[in-house]
Amino acid sequence: MERARTIAAIIIQPHVKKNITPKQLLPLPWDKKQIPPINKNKKTNVADAQKRFEQLVNRIE
Repeated sequence: MERARTIAAIIIQPHVKKNITPKQLLPLPWDKKQIPPINKNKKTNVADAQKRFEQLVNRIE
């Protein structure tokens, strides 16, 4: 698949005005970066947030 899209990009390049990369021409599923899911169920309370803030402030000082 990688070779096919590279060859396709080379062949089509003279016929387009802008430069085009193989990934732009034919994106494949494994080209996408895996973003870890955000845990929306995790809730922080005020005390935990205050403690975290104090830790960050102490790092800066």
